[in-house]
Amino acid sequence: MKKFKPVILFFIGSFVILIVSSLLYWNFYQNNPGEVNHLRLEEWSQPVDIANNISTSNYDTLFTEEVNNLFTIEDENDQRTIKQTVFNNSGEIQETNEIVRADQLGSPEAISYLGEDYLLYFAGTSSSNQNLKAKNLNDLENPITFRENIEFPGSLTAVETDDMLVLAYIERDQELGENVLTTKAFDDINGEEIFSNTYSFENGAFFPKLNTIDNEIFLAWHQRNPDTMFVSGQQDRYNRYVLNIGQLDIETEELNKLAEPGEAFGNNANIDTAVYNDQLWISWVKFDSETESQFIHTGYLNDDSFQEHSSIQGFNPSIFIDEEKKLINSRPLGVQARAGLFTNKLSDDEITGTQRIFPAFNYSSNSKIIDYENNKHLFWTEPASTGANVYYSNTIEPEDNNIAELLGLNTIESLMEIMSSLAIYFFYPIVGFTMGMLNILIPVLVVMLIIYLLRKKSSGFKDLANDNSLIAFAGIITGIIAFNLIIQGDMQYLFFLNQPPASQIPLIIGVVTVVSLGFIYLLDYDRDHSLYIGIGTALLWFYWLYQAALVYDLYSFLI
Repeated sequence: MKKFKPVILFFIGSFVILIVSSLLYWNFYQNNPGEVNHLRLEEWSQPVDIANNISTSNYDTLFTEEVNNLFTIEDENDQRTIKQTVFNNSGEIQETNEIVRADQLGSPEAISYLGEDYLLYFAGTSSSNQNLKAKNLNDLENPITFRENIEFPGSLTAVETDDMLVLAYIERDQELGENVLTTKAFDDINGEEIFSNTYSFENGAFFPKLNTIDNEIFLAWHQRNPDTMFVSGQQDRYNRYVLNIGQLDIETEELNKLAEPGEAFGNNANIDTAVYNDQLWISWVKFDSETESQFIHTGYLNDDSFQEHSSIQGFNPSIFIDEEKKLINSRPLGVQARAGLFTNKLSDDEITGTQRIFPAFNYSSNSKIIDYENNKHLFWTEPASTGANVYYSNTIEPEDNNIAELLGLNTIESLMEIMSSLAIYFFYPIVGFTMGMLNILIPVLVVMLIIYLLRKKSSGFKDLANDNSLIAFAGIITGIIAFNLIIQGDMQYLFFLNQPPASQIPLIIGVVTVVSLGFIYLLDYDRDHSLYIGIGTALLWFYWLYQAALVYDLYSFLI
């Protein structure tokens, strides 16, 4: 039994470190929730995918008293179809229907108007020849055609006022050689138009977005940025647009420009609007050339002037109101081709409360928030083998997380996963131990040289060092800590692969030191071997240090 005691004590020490480090991490999370971004916020452990392999990221939703609807575009047999997916609040698919089939389809926009549910869309034989149509979802056999033979239309957007339905979209004007902005209004979809106007701009029009405040119609759109029109190379795709905000005068049918907030890295998913306290809030994306990152900028119209609010790294913003202003956005994760969803609060003058949603996914983008009957419904896309999959969650409200979720242990579902998790915990620190040898090799050699010289000079010290393993252990540990503080200037250099929060490092060192002292105290060994036991325990201390640090990053291996 004696020969197995070191092995038993090693495993006991490792599990003590796992438990105590987990409790320390949990306490850190309780006091610093904003610094832990991997925890889930959803009620479900996983959301559900309700549409697969859609061909474009353009999708729309429609919630009614009877059903929830998702409309997506899919490629099928050299044609495109708009599919309707009917699902309940639990994400269970009840039925799927083909709404329309054509050679070319685009911009599905679902609305409820005058008690009827409609799907608006473009359909035609090619991108350069399409019709603007609508289908009553209760009468699919009789589509309504608003306009025919539109060249390269897109970015369809619609809003409803008390007495009309207003549409806006872009189309190509071949004579001008530019995109123009078209608006239409109806009091009855089956009736005549109230107005139909086309607005042209010197630098074209792109990505319109409509919204209303007290029956006043506001429109945000992009125009080409004249400063980047003739820039060649990689930068010609950055900030190619300028964001514009205007108001559509119903009586004069004029589009009155109100503000030009600035440059934009535009596409349909990179602009969103919301109304809060009778103010039009806008979020859009701008590329920062210094950091080479996309940043979401937010602001609002204040008495016909634009007031910028704040910015945060990310793309594909979705603003929504839940007693306060909030923002869902995608953000790169620091790993190539990975992005996560984050939720944020728009406080008085800054963006706060940033926390990641659904950490198990790899590239979450194109988010959309639906507020229906005071419940928030979240949609977004993930890459698929072809195209993308649409995911759905019936809530984005935070719930209390437990320590298993903090560590990522809640994802373990089988004995094989338990074994692989233990393998990571016991073997991965060896990699960090090996890489960190440089930070301990010098102090270990210096301490060993000092002990050797003192043993030569003093027989009393020789007897003490041979009889007490704490001499070598304490000397090596003190040397390692002193070396990193004096030479490196920071205890963070003790850790290579896993960097725990700086405030946790003294606690981790304390826990590992106590466990190591317990290892020496409980170990049965011959006193003549004390020097070697002290040296070995010091190296074990360094291994355990990496095990404790791994606890703070264990989730990255499991979710």
